[in-house]
Amino acid sequence: MTDRTGPHGRLDHGRRWQGREQPQLSIGLYEHVRSGGLASLGDGVQRALGRAPRDFSDYVEAAAREGVRNA
Repeated sequence: MTDRTGPHGRLDHGRRWQGREQPQLSIGLYEHVRSGGLASLGDGVQRALGRAPRDFSDYVEAAAREGVRNA
């Protein structure tokens, strides 16, 4: 992970926690999540919907065609 200083960077997150209790714990968790450390694949969609998951871009395109954004 880079030490980005923008609104979603590690340094920005650290500054928001400055002066609060346990900032290092928060920064460590933030880095773990941002690096994909919690990413895992499961079979939840298959079990819940009875079909394989579809790509998010396919969902967005279908929703745009159906005019969902105008609802």
